[in-house]
Amino acid sequence: MTNVEPLFQPFHSAKLDLANRIVMAPMTRSFSPGGVPGANVADYYARRADAQVGLIVTEGTVVNRPGAANDPAVPRFHGARGGSRACQGRQDRAATLACRFGDQPRQPG
Repeated sequence: MTNVEPLFQPFHSAKLDLANRIVMAPMTRSFSPGGVPGANVADYYARRADAQVGLIVTEGTVVNRPGAANDPAVPRFHGARGGSRACQGRQDRAATLACRFGDQPRQPG
């Protein structure tokens, strides 16, 4: 059997300190009408933090410029309303939250 105990050990580097080495990969869910994450999004990240995930990489978000997004329900975590609400979901927990930025390609038609 493989020893998984190292996954539960803290990780430290020059710019990152994590409670453990468990990382949740980003999964874009499109549950933010108008780009503003609601309580459901904060609850989603809180549940992952409660499960002792060391690093949570958020679902994809887009840069704030015209034409950057093709899905109006993708969260804009960098906005004051959305970012703070999503972060409240993991506040007072050991998890670290990292935001995944990127342009979404325009769909033809």
